Amino acid sequence: FDLGGHSLLVVKVQNEILRELGRDIAVVALFENPTVASVARFLEASPAAADDEEARQLERLRERADRQRRVRAGRGRANQARETT
Repeated sequence: FDLGGHSLLVVKVQNEILRELGRDIAVVALFENPTVASVARFLEASPAAADDEEARQLERLRERADRQRRVRAGRGRANQARETT
């Protein structure tokens, strides 16, 4: 931002980082790290953000697996009911 960046551009950069890298970075961190190199160092030094994203992805996978198990269990009960009638 030393080359003329502004607050609207910061939000655009923030969204690009999220889209391309899957990393959510605070706007304040972008102002505190005004160069590409400093943003890269910041992201490398903050693995917690990556861990948080991995945790969210794992939770989504667990929820999906739970839904699939419930659906399969429901199908199994429906099949058993048909076989007994």
